[in-house]
Amino acid sequence: MANNVTGIFLRKEVEELRKKGEDWGLSKEQIDEAILRALGERSSSDSKNGGKTRAKKRSCFSVCLKVTVFVMLLPIFLYTALTVISVTNSSVALYIGQLTADYQYPLQRMIRFVVLPLHQFYDFTKLGAWDCMVDNPLYVPEKPDCVLCSDVNTIASRTSANLTKAAFKKRFYDTASPVVVRDMPGYGDTEHSFEKFMEFYHTHQAALEEDTCEFRKNGVNNESLQNIAEFLGNWKHYQPNGEIIGWKVCYGQGLRLLRSMFPRPYCIHSEGALDKWVYLLQPAHEITESSTQPMIMTEVAQGTFDNVWMAQVTGSTHVGLEPVEDCEEKCEKFEFTLKQGDVCMCI
Repeated sequence: MANNVTGIFLRKEVEELRKKGEDWGLSKEQIDEAILRALGERSSSDSKNGGKTRAKKRSCFSVCLKVTVFVMLLPIFLYTALTVISVTNSSVALYIGQLTADYQYPLQRMIRFVVLPLHQFYDFTKLGAWDCMVDNPLYVPEKPDCVLCSDVNTIASRTSANLTKAAFKKRFYDTASPVVVRDMPGYGDTEHSFEKFMEFYHTHQAALEEDTCEFRKNGVNNESLQNIAEFLGNWKHYQPNGEIIGWKVCYGQGLRLLRSMFPRPYCIHSEGALDKWVYLLQPAHEITESSTQPMIMTEVAQGTFDNVWMAQVTGSTHVGLEPVEDCEEKCEKFEFTLKQGDVCMCI
């Protein structure tokens, strides 16, 4: 219908043009040539205008696409650049670590909540135990970085009352300088005991058993044990044999319950990637009223950790910090005693 109407109006225009041409004294051939030329210019003009419109649409789409790609790639480029700079410059790495300390744990929690629903379909914890997700025959393991311990000359000691979270972040966070914080809130001001722990265990046994991952005795993994009840069945906590038992706690309701009893120290900004272990230590000797010698901690941490913290819940423990074999000539060994309420941190 629209084409018919357009044709009618066009026919009228052509007839009017012919009359005007005859009035001007033009021949039929001249009039036809003028009309064809006019129609050709209009068609050309319309074609150009349509081309400009289509080009404009393409231009807007192209700009939007480029902006979208830029926004998506910018975080990747920034992360890559900051990673390279951090690896090559330790002072920049320290600055970035301290600057982002308050955001690391919330970000890890957010990622965890996003991935957690998928955990019921696939056990992602297995991936964390892999050395490499894809086998790379050209990969050469790096040697330990002894700079982390070569500059450590002493174990700092602070009381929690004189060490604010901001001061800890500035002085000890990501500096590889060990520190012992005395009278840690939640430990130094709370009455803990083996009996209270066992009462807590029996009250929440199902959740604690479900979140138990590994068992270790005197520094050696024990794969024959299946639950904490077997571990504690024959455990004589006050017998002076000097033995140590421990179990790893995975993330879940059991860990949250343990956190209510053993809280994260106020100055720790992030521990999302840390392994959580509970250790029970027997006395190294007969305990008498005159006994002053602390229990000797013989457990050896297994694995690679960016940071570690250890709380002395009850009693006292003699702790030794030793460098790995490749750094023995460059780094010192340290020994110190943790008393109830003390927390040792190497962040």
